[in-house]
Amino acid sequence: MGIRQTGVTMAGVLAAVLLPPIAVAYGWHAAFRVAGVLVLAACLVFTLFYREPAGRVLATTRLDFGALARNRTFGYATLYSWMFMGALGCSVTYLGVSLNQQAGLTAVQAGLALAVLQVGGIAGRLGYGLLADRLGSVRPTLVLSAALSVLACGSMAVLPG
Repeated sequence: MGIRQTGVTMAGVLAAVLLPPIAVAYGWHAAFRVAGVLVLAACLVFTLFYREPAGRVLATTRLDFGALARNRTFGYATLYSWMFMGALGCSVTYLGVSLNQQAGLTAVQAGLALAVLQVGGIAGRLGYGLLADRLGSVRPTLVLSAALSVLACGSMAVLPG
């Protein structure tokens, strides 16, 4: 699952590296047009060339939403995921703007910093998946992830800015 989830983040890396120089040279409208064309091209390539692997069996059972809603582990994981996605969304949304407007970096430099953040996200997705597979349990990986999240949020709270 971690490998599949890196596609969106990899697109974020490419956008962070490619779009700021285009925006600086030709304006933000041109950068958005390039992004739109690239997304449409990627959709077209995927549609034309992706084939489901042979022998893969798709689930045919119905999902029991009631049982899922009563599952405390699922509830805690979902709550944690919502908080994590909120923090991630804020980081990705405001990092470039903050580095540009408050730290004085150029748009291109801020974009490169955003690309580094996204590469860290890719490494984390793959790394946490590998760690959970090696440990044989998701719980220690979630505890580590939560601890690192608290540490990161705590460090942001005490940093000047």
